[in-house]
Amino acid sequence: MQDINWFSELFYSTDLWGWFGPIIIIVVSFIILLDKKKKPLGIFFIILESLIVAQYLTLVEATPWYWWNIYIMIFGVITCIGQMSR
Repeated sequence: MQDINWFSELFYSTDLWGWFGPIIIIVVSFIILLDKKKKPLGIFFIILESLIVAQYLTLVEATPWYWWNIYIMIFGVITCIGQMSR
């Protein structure tokens, strides 16, 4: 039986599974930032999402598929900024 590396499947797969990792991070950050007391965590999520975008930018040279992941993560950064400004 073959073991599945879920981290790789959720973040680095060039299938549809590769979109679930970034979407999960965005949803978690959105839910956490709904609480007014946890607004300082927004900086953490912006840094985290920016680091993930930087990683995808290095991978986009090999596979253009990662542009979609970059767009999803940039949407996540904009969402975090919007949640923090409320």
